[in-house]
Amino acid sequence: MSKNLPLAYRFATEAQWQCCLFVGVDRTTAPRIGLRPYSPYQPSILFSSPGAHAPAITHAGEVVWRDNEGRLQRLAYGDSRPREVAAPAEIAHAGRLVPTSTALWAAGDGLAAFDIDSLTRLFVVDLGSRPIIDIAGDGREGIFVLVTGDCPREILHIDCTGRLTGQFQLGGAGDATAFTYLARSERFVVLASDNAKLFWFDVGESAAVFSLPIAAARPCLRVRALGSDGRSRLFLAGTDGSAFGGHHNLIMLDGDGNLSGSVEIAQSPTGVTAAAAQVYVATDGGMMRLDQAVTIPRSSVEVRSATMTPMLTLPATSAEQPWTRIETSVALPEGCTLEISYVSAKDPTIANEAQRQPIDDSLPQSRRIERMRELLGPWRKFAFHGAGAGTVTLTAPLIDVRDPFLWVQLELIMSPGAGIPALSEFSVFYSGQTLIDNLPAIYRRSEEGSGDFLRSFVGVLEATTQTLDSSIFALGSRIHPDTSPGEWLDFVARWLGIPWDDALSPEQKQRIVKRAADIIAGYGTRAGLEVLLECLLPEKPRRFRVTDMTVDFGVAMLGGDSCAGSRLPAILAGLPRTATELGNKAILGCARLPCPDVPNGAMHHIGRIRIDIGATAEESAAWQPWFGELINSMLPVATRAHLRWVSPLAFSRTFTLDGEYTLDAEPLAHLGTDAVAGATRLAGRRSGMLSRHGANQTIR
Repeated sequence: MSKNLPLAYRFATEAQWQCCLFVGVDRTTAPRIGLRPYSPYQPSILFSSPGAHAPAITHAGEVVWRDNEGRLQRLAYGDSRPREVAAPAEIAHAGRLVPTSTALWAAGDGLAAFDIDSLTRLFVVDLGSRPIIDIAGDGREGIFVLVTGDCPREILHIDCTGRLTGQFQLGGAGDATAFTYLARSERFVVLASDNAKLFWFDVGESAAVFSLPIAAARPCLRVRALGSDGRSRLFLAGTDGSAFGGHHNLIMLDGDGNLSGSVEIAQSPTGVTAAAAQVYVATDGGMMRLDQAVTIPRSSVEVRSATMTPMLTLPATSAEQPWTRIETSVALPEGCTLEISYVSAKDPTIANEAQRQPIDDSLPQSRRIERMRELLGPWRKFAFHGAGAGTVTLTAPLIDVRDPFLWVQLELIMSPGAGIPALSEFSVFYSGQTLIDNLPAIYRRSEEGSGDFLRSFVGVLEATTQTLDSSIFALGSRIHPDTSPGEWLDFVARWLGIPWDDALSPEQKQRIVKRAADIIAGYGTRAGLEVLLECLLPEKPRRFRVTDMTVDFGVAMLGGDSCAGSRLPAILAGLPRTATELGNKAILGCARLPCPDVPNGAMHHIGRIRIDIGATAEESAAWQPWFGELINSMLPVATRAHLRWVSPLAFSRTFTLDGEYTLDAEPLAHLGTDAVAGATRLAGRRSGMLSRHGANQTIR
């Protein structure tokens, strides 16, 4: 446990993750979930139709495709069956459909855009004599068009109005048959070489960045359809060769062509498209939906993902302080493993060479990571195995690492049957005071030394006690009302000795603890009571009224020539029940002669506090069990409170015509709950019901 936290490189936000290299990592998950491996897919449901071609997913989540009979099938999000609509000729024979927010593009013998709802033709794009091979969305409102002609394959960009805004040729993929666009990497993936090879192109560049044989992902697969989720994932649908059984399969690749999974499908595929959590495969029998699995199928192989940091440099001001530890925050279900590897370097030449590898865009990220591992030599590894649900903090010590340059790789491994892990953040700590610095100098070797057993032992001890450090540093947040958990608020309130009940809402608890000083200082006073009521009922205008009869009103007294009487309102006090007036009032068994200690007529009003509380029927039913006890704890011993539950309308503001004025609907009466005199009309005309004579009709 360190005396103070060291400095650190932290990776938690999208901008910080963007500096890393990834293999098999799903970058489309929400930031609150973190980085996680690509989840496998499994067949879920088949939406039957007379064949299916050119599947697409609109911005509203609607899945559309054309069938063999020239109709457009529309499957709204959440529906269990598609809706058939008549389709224009261009859509009925389209090879690819691409939706934008307002239009549906159709490519076949020509290129046309239609209104996405009514299917009204918006315009037709004239491309001359260049045949269209395929189209793909640009991630905004336009499309890319793959065409052929006298020259090699070209990609054209068409904006949302149908104008040509750019074009470039594709070198090395002259026989391209399909393509798609990945918005995250801003690259095209082109299927060519007799559907046996994939090529990656940067936008506007004619030379391929790199290529991948289909056989590297699945041997002897005859690709029938290429699709993507439009962001970072590729999908290949095809059929195995007869030597491999002739099965139909869907192959899933990440944006660099790394295999992330495969699943067998029952019918021959004709097209494929994907959204964030579903994949839709067009088949001869209709549209098949595949959903993400929450666990790795038992029949699957293990799934891996890797994240490698850029080169981390120890600042010159921290040269005398070594790297200390790697700390990760990860959800690691049972059956999953987190492997933390690191390597360091001292030679600036090696560091410069290693620093050039991550920015080499001519290689996929998986190959860049491989070259980094080969260049930097042996890596030290720590493995942690999952034991259950929930996010945990796992720490790996950087034992005796004094080199100024450091690289870290995190690898998540999922076994068949395991859940999906998620890495929310991790940090690499350096500098700062450590436990070894608190030992006498005789127990420490030179700062240039290495292999010291004591230093290694203390480093492990420090790395494994960081949860204790975190607990100590979090103590302040546990007693602050804005961040304290509910059970800690209960403890803090009783520790402070303020009025409390566990049935209070979390918001009421926070307000009471925040004003604990005012409440404690106001015990036994009206000011303290009103502070407590403001914490319970914070709305403006106030929903409560405190009335002390003898202080606010006083006893009514008659005035005369020599003295002034009391002002209204005032308490009208009569004679006590035991009073006797001869010839007028005498009650047998109650009449008695006056004694010196007989109280005056206003005595029973002394020490009596009336509190009007504006609450709905539901609120009063929930608060009555504890409200009175809470109020009485603020009053002096000889004082008692009388609670009156009224409707919140009793405290409504009144408006004049020269100021703010609100017209309300006709109030409804709920006797015994929220009825308020002056605001509720009883036995009003039931205009919503017919009379027994029928409708009232008149001629005007």
